[in-house]
Amino acid sequence: MEPIDYILQSLQHDISKVEVISQNLANAQTPGFQASHVFSEYMSSSEGSKLQTLLANSNSTIQKTQRSLDVAILSDAYLQVELNGETLLTRHGRLHTDKDGNLLHVSGGKVLGESGYIQLPEGDIEIKANGELHVAGHEVDKLFLVTMNGTEKTEYRGAGLFANASYSPASAQVEQFALNSANVNTTQDMIRLIETSRHAESLQRAFHALDQIKNAGINELGKK
Repeated sequence: MEPIDYILQSLQHDISKVEVISQNLANAQTPGFQASHVFSEYMSSSEGSKLQTLLANSNSTIQKTQRSLDVAILSDAYLQVELNGETLLTRHGRLHTDKDGNLLHVSGGKVLGESGYIQLPEGDIEIKANGELHVAGHEVDKLFLVTMNGTEKTEYRGAGLFANASYSPASAQVEQFALNSANVNTTQDMIRLIETSRHAESLQRAFHALDQIKNAGINELGKK
């Protein structure tokens, strides 16, 4: 790769890093949001580097609430939500029911149980530690909890939802009347945002300087 190609690739990586960090900071108050980290992986002298975006570990604090349909996940697992024909994963456990008793995610997607879409009859709702849903003392269904097999291709869709994840069924514990907080470290991400922005500015200056050197060389050749 030519020096100018290295500069352009690095500048594009910085732009992507700023987008990811900004997404983290914008969702610092979104329950269950999983922050992303960006890494540069060196490929070869001809290819330069490749950017990898991975979700951070699920470690987050638990916030107590007063809602019976708020659910916190106590391990590295996710709820399944179907929205617009797509199965998405989330740790945002704010749920509610519609007039037909369908259990819905805050995004409006349907929450999946081990028997498919979850429908709850009227009555007091109890969510057991293993994810079983009981209404008026009778088991209705069980939350279908999964773990991600890898996070390289995941895409954030808003409302704490992630798409394109490979996953497997999980045996996980949940807590009713609680929500997972976001696992964003705002201080670290603000520092990363400032550092990356400054690095991008320095690359822009280097690009313009190199461009001026090339133009000066071309002008000198034109005079001969």
